[in-house]
Amino acid sequence: MKRIIIILAIAALFGCTKEKNCNCGTVVGDNVKNQIFYLDVENNCSKNKRTFEVDEKYWMDAHIGSEICFTNSNSW
Repeated sequence: MKRIIIILAIAALFGCTKEKNCNCGTVVGDNVKNQIFYLDVENNCSKNKRTFEVDEKYWMDAHIGSEICFTNSNSW
């Protein structure tokens, strides 16, 4: 979990470039189950959807329709 938080913090600092980054996508949904926070993200390149577990801070900051990158994940 700490690794995800650190990677998300780095991604937030650098953000996605204007070119399509296949590790980035658009937040299309969110969920909380048993105090675990999830974001549903649609990939910029493939348009596939994937659910990521994130900490509460990133879940609160990620609004549906916003752009988010995951550097700890291959394009999906």
